[in-house]
Amino acid sequence: MYVTRRVWEISRGLIHRYGTERLKKRLWNRDYSRGRYGYCSSTGDFLYSFLVEHARDGRILDLGCG
Repeated sequence: MYVTRRVWEISRGLIHRYGTERLKKRLWNRDYSRGRYGYCSSTGDFLYSFLVEHARDGRILDLGCG
């Protein structure tokens, strides 16, 4: 089980890095539909309460690089 999962993770990384745009989109959609990025909508981050308290009517300028 571990070996199979590890091979898949390595393959997934190679697809993300070297795959065609179409293949990358399919992989992202597959991962998203299976909940891999479910943490993106989570409010469990320690910064969330700070943002809620100090954001002015929900207006936030995000200067992230990712």
